[in-house]
Amino acid sequence: MNAEIIIGLALMGVGAAVVAFLRTPAELRYKQPEPMKEAGAEYAEQYSRTERVRFILIGLALNGSLFLLWKFWALPRWADFANMSPCYELWGISGVTILFHALFVGIPLLSALAVTVLISRRGSRSCAMCRFLIKARRYSASRESSAGASPSSRDGGMYWLRCPS
Repeated sequence: MNAEIIIGLALMGVGAAVVAFLRTPAELRYKQPEPMKEAGAEYAEQYSRTERVRFILIGLALNGSLFLLWKFWALPRWADFANMSPCYELWGISGVTILFHALFVGIPLLSALAVTVLISRRGSRSCAMCRFLIKARRYSASRESSAGASPSSRDGGMYWLRCPS
């Protein structure tokens, strides 16, 4: 009985998608919508082609070195450890305990360390300048007077937060 309900709901979803597709004008069916730009709003500069290529090459170099490190150094050790982990002890600690700690503590900590290393330069510059860009909340006209100042259209709804002096 439950399978029939699930199949019926799936068919209804597919039918709704087909109807929505057929109701869409033919010239708009496969087009991506153009980005909406507000008049007078300032937009961030996009990365240049050389910067994008540089970021890609840096990412490939870092990820490639990590892959090679894993493939030729860590994976053989991991396989050896997995083959004899029940009887393998390191500093008097069971191999299974080491494995679980490595998976659930070591890998998340190393991931957090990698993210910290990658974003620390930009974060330290931002802290040194005491400027943090955040997206402002938009207010309706009725709430504008009671909620305080609304974001101006000049800055596109973005505010710079400054450190307290």
